[in-house]
Amino acid sequence: MKYHPYAFWLFALVTGIGIQFIWDFSSRIWFFFLLFVFLLHFIFYFFKIHKILIFLTAFLLVLAAGGIRFEQFNAITKTPIAFSENKEIYYVEISEHLKPSEKYNRYYAEIIATDNKVHNEIIGQRILIYLKPQAQTIHTKDRFWILGKVTEIPAVKNPHAFDYQKYMKMKRIKLQIFGERIASLKHASSSSLAHQLSVFKQNIKLKLDEKGFSTTSKIFISSLALGDRSDLDKNFQEKLASAGVMHLFAISGLHVGIIFGVIMILLYPLLYLNNGKVFRWLFALILIWVFAWFVGFSPSVTRAAFMISFYYVTLMLQRNSNIFHTLAFTAFFLLLLRPNQLFDVGFQLSYAAVVFIAWLFQPVRRLFPHYRKQYKNYFFDLLTITTVAQMGVMPISVFYFNKFSGLFLLGNMVILPFASVMVILSFITVLTLSLDLFPSFLSQIINYAFDKVYLYIDFITSFDAVVFRDISWNIFQVLLLIGILLLTKRLIISFSWQKLIPVFALILIFQFSRMYGDFTSHQKKELIVFHQYKGSIIGIRNGKHIDVFWQVEDSTKARNYVLNPYLMHEKVKSIQLYDLMASKSDKLYIKKENFIKFEDMSYYISQKNLKEFPAVDYIILTQSPFK
Repeated sequence: MKYHPYAFWLFALVTGIGIQFIWDFSSRIWFFFLLFVFLLHFIFYFFKIHKILIFLTAFLLVLAAGGIRFEQFNAITKTPIAFSENKEIYYVEISEHLKPSEKYNRYYAEIIATDNKVHNEIIGQRILIYLKPQAQTIHTKDRFWILGKVTEIPAVKNPHAFDYQKYMKMKRIKLQIFGERIASLKHASSSSLAHQLSVFKQNIKLKLDEKGFSTTSKIFISSLALGDRSDLDKNFQEKLASAGVMHLFAISGLHVGIIFGVIMILLYPLLYLNNGKVFRWLFALILIWVFAWFVGFSPSVTRAAFMISFYYVTLMLQRNSNIFHTLAFTAFFLLLLRPNQLFDVGFQLSYAAVVFIAWLFQPVRRLFPHYRKQYKNYFFDLLTITTVAQMGVMPISVFYFNKFSGLFLLGNMVILPFASVMVILSFITVLTLSLDLFPSFLSQIINYAFDKVYLYIDFITSFDAVVFRDISWNIFQVLLLIGILLLTKRLIISFSWQKLIPVFALILIFQFSRMYGDFTSHQKKELIVFHQYKGSIIGIRNGKHIDVFWQVEDSTKARNYVLNPYLMHEKVKSIQLYDLMASKSDKLYIKKENFIKFEDMSYYISQKNLKEFPAVDYIILTQSPFK
């Protein structure tokens, strides 16, 4: 704690948030715990009892603060809602546009009023709106009436599938509504900056179409300058992820750093004034927060802007700046403000990348040649930053996305040097379009440049063999890998065989954990009835193999979203597909059309209403009217 006090308090806060997330204690329990610990701390401090006890109670006080803050922040999701079986009319205010689905435009909104006065508890709730495309353009802060049936966002129905309900709960949204039409659309007043910004971005996107920008250019400009990724289709997104350059084409901390660097260059003349350095820093920080507002205070931009601000404020106050102090303090502040960020993938990845760069850059950089002329060091500096950042994010990325791209060096080493140019070009385009000063010839140059970038990404992603997919690591294995990576610093600085012992020990534990997981997984024998909309999927598993009997409308979606997550996480090595009514005999089971005998249980597959119930243990209803 003496050398890293902010890290001490951050660990306490994170522990409290984690405890509340897992056990969901009531505010009453936290209040009594806080009161008890506070009394202990006061006694220990007043009577100058051992410092360890003072630090322990202080740690528990911050821990309690983390638990209380998380409980209060998410209290709205615990409000009981009396759902109506009929459609009702709700008055809503749009807070954010989301990427459209195949059939619907999607929005985050807040319920302002309802025509049913009985359901007043629903007022103030945040809601996810699915709305059929409308003739009218909807912007942020617009209000309208919508007819529909409000329901809870459904829980995950299949093993290892993405838990959308849990994901949305972390955004403090538990309700959804599907609507066909809206009424009485009321645009926000001109004094609403969020509304005006939404209108501005929509107008820029329309002008991008008018000026003949290619699809690729429109996606890049919208992403890099407007913070709008709604046009980024799934195929394009998959290519960016496979190339390891997704972070380059989304508003992130990298872009904040680039923009801040450009601002500092533009403000260089201020250095000739008295106290010019301080004025330069102040104006640059003000402009970077203006940019954060422009992109809607997205979490990644807010994090980066706050880190930069804290760092330069310490310099202005003539305090010693320490990157680890900066990271710990900013994380503490942001989690106190929005504790749900702890479970946000972007939050974890951004801090992991910066921590590893600060931790490993210098030791790894010493492994490469160093030249007096700075420009000669550029290649090795970039290589080192890319490698250590990827080391930091790799365990977390694999845990959430189950894949790792071996193409990250090819992607970042070539595209990252041009990232600044692409960001600057994107902002110049937006600025000149907004002022109606955009020269038409520039669109052809931008199209050429951005299309070449896309062609390069398309080229390197053709080497699919070095994109490792379907990797399944649990949280324990991820922590072991992070520990192994952190221990590499000692080996790089001064190698010795003794220092290899803890690394080898963690590697052995990791391998035994994997082997044990494989062994227990391959002992499983089970019959699974998967949930599938307008279809039926039944799996009978015997260790590493599973036989699947199915009848679905879209086999690709069923395979990708229902079967593949199960196969990957359960480490199933082989699969055989059959028609739902097919017959098959095996040592483990017997299936004859509608009948399944699995171990000591019998099942009957019913595709219609039964007048008489067969003598079986379970009846599996297909096309069931029940939910």
